[in-house]
Amino acid sequence: MKNILLLPFLFLSLYTYGQTWEEINQGNVSDISGYGDTLHMVGNQVNNGNTNYFYGISTDGGSTWNKTTLNPFMSVEGVPISVGFFNNTDGIIGIKGSFTEEYLKTSDGGLTWQKFNPSTSQGIFQPYDIIILDESTAIITAFQSGKYIITYDKGNTWSCQCQFSTAWIPNFEVINSSLFFNYDSNTGIYKSTDGGMNWSVILNTRDITAFSMENENSGYAIVPQNSIDNNGNTVTTPNLYKTTDGWGSYEIILLIMLQDKYIGAFTFVNSQEFYFFNNDDIYYSGDGGQTIRLLQTIDFDPFRINKIQDAIFATGRGLAKLDPNGVISNILEDDSINEELIIYPNPITENQISINSDEFTSYSLYDLTGRFVESGVINNGVIELKPLSKQFYFLSLENIDTIKTLKIVVE
Repeated sequence: MKNILLLPFLFLSLYTYGQTWEEINQGNVSDISGYGDTLHMVGNQVNNGNTNYFYGISTDGGSTWNKTTLNPFMSVEGVPISVGFFNNTDGIIGIKGSFTEEYLKTSDGGLTWQKFNPSTSQGIFQPYDIIILDESTAIITAFQSGKYIITYDKGNTWSCQCQFSTAWIPNFEVINSSLFFNYDSNTGIYKSTDGGMNWSVILNTRDITAFSMENENSGYAIVPQNSIDNNGNTVTTPNLYKTTDGWGSYEIILLIMLQDKYIGAFTFVNSQEFYFFNNDDIYYSGDGGQTIRLLQTIDFDPFRINKIQDAIFATGRGLAKLDPNGVISNILEDDSINEELIIYPNPITENQISINSDEFTSYSLYDLTGRFVESGVINNGVIELKPLSKQFYFLSLENIDTIKTLKIVVE
């Protein structure tokens, strides 16, 4: 049985320090991977009505690329969707067509490519992601099914390991050669401790839109929660699930600022710094999701995030790079709220509470699952609540351009 970890009330940070993502103009980049000091990418670019499918290599952290066209090596109409290298010379590419698939391999560092067939006899597979575990082992996940295939001999032979109930495997997390995580949007988060031979459900929740593990214990998931507001309208609030014990327990943080926004990808620098992607908008939080601001808008909609060589890359119709250790390049400061927000009394024993700021004009209240409870106006820092059951709540304080979320408890 899973337990929700209830954290004590936290003060909210007032300043948001966010690194700006650097867009690298290399066309519609589908994927990027790394081996040693070398980066590899695949994608396509349209010039004068002609589509060039390419493989690219970089030895300077992604600033410059040497590209090779893949068109002469391809025999199907499709997009190079993923790339991975076992070492400096041996690599594989997965190509996804509308109802077709193709695979390429190289043994000369990407200068030339040859077609190969995994021969799994699993019908239409359509590759989505290539994950290199070591210099002999790789996993290819499927776009149109819950299958994945695995090789232990550098791609010479492949076997199909598993069939999940979902239509596809959107995010396959490999911690080491035996510890895997995956999520199924119909069921929840799965864990395997024997290299994918057997799986067990460790978090039973539906509709996860994004998922990532930092290590075997720390991980995050985005789970949207639908509720009905005071006007009878359905609102969707993304919840950030955070665990530090491998999903034995977890904390839920409501991302109120991202209400009615689809978060299909996110990444983290540490347990406090997060970047959330809604289409081409990037939102940043420097305090674990308590405060969120729009950081920047880029020219494409990423669907894949990769951490390589101490940098973070966003791909899918483009390429953007974040250097978490670089100089702070974007400071978002809320000048209107220049003090720590305190709500009192907390714990709450009566229906009236106060905050030490008159900058907020309205509030919304949610339970720990993200379900809407009530909303109203704030008069001179005073909130009149309806009678509430004794439990924890999320209190969202709002003005015209700022939303702050606090955790309160009713006793």
